[in-house]
Order: sequence, then C-alpha cells, then structure tokens
Amino acid sequence: PNFAWADYGMRAGMSRILDLFASRSLPASTSINAGVIGAYPEAAVAMRHLGWEFIGHGMHQEAINHAQGGEASIVRSTLDTIEAFTGKRPRGWLSPGLRETFDSPDILKAEGVEYLFDWLVDDLPSWMTTRSGPLMAMPYNLEINDSIVYAVERHATGEMAARLAHTLARFEREATDTARVLAIGLHPHLIGVPHRFGELETMIDTLSASPRVKFVTGADIADWYKAAEPA
Repeated sequence: PNFAWADYGMRAGMSRILDLFASRSLPASTSINAGVIGAYPEAAVAMRHLGWEFIGHGMHQEAINHAQGGEASIVRSTLDTIEAFTGKRPRGWLSPGLRETFDSPDILKAEGVEYLFDWLVDDLPSWMTTRSGPLMAMPYNLEINDSIVYAVERHATGEMAARLAHTLARFEREATDTARVLAIGLHPHLIGVPHRFGELETMIDTLSASPRVKFVTGADIADWYKAAEPA
C-alpha cells in the first residue's frame, strides 16, 4: 500500500501539479531525491522543462546518516547526479525527513551548498556558521505542509488552505519594512489526489489575488537576502 500510495503520486498527482504550475506560469523549487531522475524520468524531464529549481534531497527518501557510503558521499553523489541531469549544481538542500547529523551543515557547505531548508527558525533567512564558511538557513514550513497537515496530523481537507489564508493575512500586516517568506510544502501523493487538488488551486488563487505576493524560487530568495544582508 505505501509503495502504491507514493507511485500514484508520481503517476497521477505529479501531472496535476505540473499542469497547474505551467498554466499559471509559476516558478517552483523541487526538493528531489536524486534517484527519482532514474526511477521517474518523465517527471524529472517535465520539471526540468518547466525550469524548476532542483534542490538536493538525498539519493532516496532515507535519513542521510543511515545511508550506505557515509553522509559526505551521499551528499556528493546527490549533487553530482542532479548536476549531470540539469547542467546546474544544486545551490539548496533539504534533508530527507529534515534529519541531520551534527556534521551535516559543515559537509553541505564544503560541497558547495549555499542554503539549507532544515532549520525552520524564522520567517526570513538567517546565517549559520560552518567550518567551511557561512551557510544560509532558508525558511521552510511544517505548518503549511501537506505531509504534516494530512499524513501526520490527519486533518480534513481544507485545513491547509485555511492555514494559508490566516498566514497570508498576518504576513500582509507584518511585512511593512521587509518581506516574509511563505513556503508551502507539497507532495504529489498527498496534495495531488483528486479530493484535495482543488485545495491547491484555491491556495494559488488566494496568493495570486494579493498584490503583495510574489512567487519566487529558493535561489531568488537567497540572492535577495545575500544582497540585502551579507553574511
């Protein structure tokens, strides 16, 4: 059942997400297990064709400290595989399950990663210190994330859109001097199922209706923050 759940997402849910983002001309960042490039080549090619930013997310959906070959080797293999496929070395990283070791930031920075989504500490980026230099902590979101809302907390359909609306209203009040990063975590086997997909369309409509919202990638945010607040 778990294999079929995930496989349905890649077969059916992913195509819905791709079509929606393409029809709205929206940018996206995909935190992709590098193994997906070989296992689901059509999906990988479609994301590349749309110009999505590819973010390192391990080779497979397993904690990098448990993977064979050691953490540094897995990080390097992941980045190398994505670079060979896209022509660009990933600048960002999201650890599978957000699980790190004490050495992860040092290893990632040494391998050229510029920003890390594992540290959910603020609504804006911030700087971390590693042995190889500064590493940007990039906002991610567990509150507006279909994995938490529907797989972990098991809310009814509609909860994620409600949280987004409340968050946007608060951010529109707060974002007077500088921006806020409103990240939304999506997984095709969760948001891509038929009874929930309309909720994603509603969320996109809600954001698009606000004149104070801009859709950007992680790389866009990193470049903006690095220029505004150097390490």
